[in-house]
Amino acid sequence: MTPRVVWILLALLTAAPTWAQTVEPEFRVVTTSFPPFSVEVDGRVRGVAADLVQAVLDDLGVRTPIEVFPWARAYETARRGPQVLIFQIARTAERETQFKWVGEVASYDVHLYRRADRTEIAPAGLADAARWKIGGLLRDVKTTHLQEQGVAVTTYSDEANGLAMLLGGRIDLMPSDRQAMLQRLKLAGLPPDRVVPVLRLDAISGPLYMAFSPDTPDALVQRVRASLDRVRAGHKDGGRS
Repeated sequence: MTPRVVWILLALLTAAPTWAQTVEPEFRVVTTSFPPFSVEVDGRVRGVAADLVQAVLDDLGVRTPIEVFPWARAYETARRGPQVLIFQIARTAERETQFKWVGEVASYDVHLYRRADRTEIAPAGLADAARWKIGGLLRDVKTTHLQEQGVAVTTYSDEANGLAMLLGGRIDLMPSDRQAMLQRLKLAGLPPDRVVPVLRLDAISGPLYMAFSPDTPDALVQRVRASLDRVRAGHKDGGRS
């Protein structure tokens, strides 16, 4: 082997780690239709949380599309991996070790809602609310919380269906975030006072997150977390629209 060939091989081996660091890692991004946090508009996913996540992807130079599934499928896809980023997901004790948590993407203010004309439904607390028929999204934190408190829940796969069930009298109460309920009513062409909140679910009200499937390398999680911090700082400084 000539000295020139040896020099070329050494140069390639030395450059290899640098090259590897510049390659963008591949990962999927999943969510569910949950206005105003995420919703498909003209083939693009937009919303309070979706826009933030897209800004993070842009900051990283990642061209991964945001995939929209029913919540139960999005949840299982992220839980099983490999290397799947999910948003907007509530962080609970049960889920703590099932995902690798990146950071907050939105706030979450959850109440039980009834039809405005059902004035007889005025629960003093969750135990009292259990006297009525309560609906809940399949595999959702709100449903899980209610069931853990001993409340029977009639499940549905889509919260738009849940609203239809509430308005149609098939359920008496429905848990929902305030912003999400207002947006859902608007999309249905209904006035904002068509339903009213009767009981706040303090235990599950709080931030919503983006999180990775548990098989994701810590270096990737940290990289996306750093990007989220940069994007937030840009928003605060007026550096991003």
